Amino acid sequence: RSNWENFENYNFPDVMPKFKAMPKKDKSDYYHIRSGADRYGVLWYQMQFLRSYEGIMLDLAADLSRALLLRDKIIEKRIAYLKKVLELDSVCDAVHFGDCWDVQNALMINPVQWREVFKPAYRQLFETVHNAGKKVYFQSDGYTFDIIPDLIDCEVDILRISIGMMDINSLGKM
Repeated sequence: RSNWENFENYNFPDVMPKFKAMPKKDKSDYYHIRSGADRYGVLWYQMQFLRSYEGIMLDLAADLSRALLLRDKIIEKRIAYLKKVLELDSVCDAVHFGDCWDVQNALMINPVQWREVFKPAYRQLFETVHNAGKKVYFQSDGYTFDIIPDLIDCEVDILRISIGMMDINSLGKM
């Protein structure tokens, strides 16, 4: 966690699903949402898990190329996971992603940097889900206002946010 010396040789955790194909559902069944993550999170949480919050924040500020290497490796693994899950789970209607990008009154990072670094990665994840004919459900607690248009642009179908931390009138105008 403290340095990048072993990144080239790091073996990422096996995140392949440990379940067999799900049976087809009856049309009368409820709406089924599958998690797009495993116990290690989706993207932002996983970057923090691997580098620590302080570490990844320093990487984003001082060594963006390394942060991008980590992002890309996580996305590669996450897409492989999603493809397998979507292949096995025919009952799934939507895939849930949760990464909290915010505190009570702002994003954790500059929205411009979020758009440059993270938006393309989420777009890849969400395209994988949409290509399987499923919906994308994204959750982020806290003040998400600055990136809501970006999430919509990435074709999030269901967006769960903490509206109490944002101006409801401004949200209504989006």
